[in-house]
Amino acid sequence: APSRFGLDAILVPAAKTLRSQPERAAAARLIDACIAHVRSRVALPLAPPTDWRRPAQLSCDCPDCRDFSAYLDDANAERWQLRAAQPSRKHLESTIHRDRCDVDYSTIRKGSPHTLQCVKNQASFARRMAQRRVDIIDLAILQA
Repeated sequence: APSRFGLDAILVPAAKTLRSQPERAAAARLIDACIAHVRSRVALPLAPPTDWRRPAQLSCDCPDCRDFSAYLDDANAERWQLRAAQPSRKHLESTIHRDRCDVDYSTIRKGSPHTLQCVKNQASFARRMAQRRVDIIDLAILQA
């Protein structure tokens, strides 16, 4: 079952290997499932963000993360700052990493407490573009 295994991590590479084997009839269903998976992703529109809104679903609902989520959801806000003690700043940094937020951050070490400065980026779009390049190559191999 493709859902039990990582399609991109395990099954697509396996299907590409099987595709080059002379006896591939037994692997036809796997190859077809991988082709359908990659085709569906290639068919998705690929465009950079049109404003500063970024995905705002976070794994934490503490007050600082709720404020950060509101910033992510704001189409007009490129920058945001959290002036807080180190544990709060570190917690938000962990949330940014864990949830793969499209944000670069740095600590401004002026005054006390210090300030975590966040600037939105296009990391998700860059990942999708890189995946699209891989998908096009994989699709060519799988359909050969």
